Amino acid sequence: MRDPTNRHLCFILPSLGSGGAERAVANLSSSLADRGHRVTVLVLRGGGAYEATMSPRVTVVNLGIGNARRVMPRLAREVRERQIDIVFSALFHL
Repeated sequence: MRDPTNRHLCFILPSLGSGGAERAVANLSSSLADRGHRVTVLVLRGGGAYEATMSPRVTVVNLGIGNARRVMPRLAREVRERQIDIVFSALFHL
């Protein structure tokens, strides 16, 4: 059993563009990673204003999916393969 104090956290967003949710996820994930937590950010599309501002300790994965309705099979695979414990979605349609 894995250590419950060392959870692998994941955030999912359409992109790391210039919105408020994107900025909040970039700041929060960077802060958590810099404090020693394992953090992955999954984005449907790569790039965006906040991607370059994130801590190098955060793993950013571009899923390459253009439609949020098609994300569930890929999300399930990423969660399973990366052994992610908790997934946060910052926007309602995800």
